[in-house]
Amino acid sequence: MARELEAVLRADDFVSRWGGDEFLMVCHCAESDMLTAMNRVRQEVATSRGAERAEVGVRVSVGVAQLLTAESLDACIVRADTALYEAKRNGGDQVCAAACPDPG
Repeated sequence: MARELEAVLRADDFVSRWGGDEFLMVCHCAESDMLTAMNRVRQEVATSRGAERAEVGVRVSVGVAQLLTAESLDACIVRADTALYEAKRNGGDQVCAAACPDPG
């Protein structure tokens, strides 16, 4: 999985294991570009080594959040994690964008 994530990275991007089956990617791009890239990764995982992955049930759910002005990195990660769990609740094997916090 890390290799497939690294395939969409640029030189100044970063990927790391974030938990048992979770990865954290830090990328310098617009949220829409990250949504496109993560959908490409999700589709690649679904089609590469298809029978082998289907046998063990490999699916990719992704939460994407763009760091907002004056937002802490921790807050951004919480939003991405919330989007990840939304993707999982909605059946998995999808990419969800994080909601922006209410300014009020």
